[in-house]
Amino acid sequence: MVAAVSVLAWVALGPDSTEVVSDATTTQASGPAPTSGSPQDVTPPTAVPAIAVPENYGPRMDLVELDGWLNTEATSLDEFDGKVLLIEMWTFGCSNCKARIPHNQSYYREFAGENFEIIGVHAPEFGYEADVANIERALVDLGVTWPVALDTDKLNFRAWQPGSTNYWPRT
Repeated sequence: MVAAVSVLAWVALGPDSTEVVSDATTTQASGPAPTSGSPQDVTPPTAVPAIAVPENYGPRMDLVELDGWLNTEATSLDEFDGKVLLIEMWTFGCSNCKARIPHNQSYYREFAGENFEIIGVHAPEFGYEADVANIERALVDLGVTWPVALDTDKLNFRAWQPGSTNYWPRT
């Protein structure tokens, strides 16, 4: 049996650039995974004109009934108005969340001088992840230096993820 997989990836390069669209189709027989060096039929990326991105997507949701903030003096999202915000729902015990941290660290370094901020919304899955001392220790151990909102009861975690499927990390 032969399976075909089509992948469409968009990368925004900026308002005066183009977007790169890659539509790669890979065909392989079902069964064991191909070994390193197996031939694949891949279509190279194609440049297309940039799509105009609206400047205002409308009002953002707020973070409500938080248990506090770490790594900042802020007390609400309003204090970050005028900045591009990357908001990520996470918990320090989650292996997928830990895997995202190096990517967020690189964004934080790359865009440090611009109007950009990461806001981590810590929504614990287990009781030990709700303890503030454990969260503070994890922030140091994991190298999380951006503001972290404490969402112990997961009110925002659920509100920002409509439907029945809630997961970590969610950006």
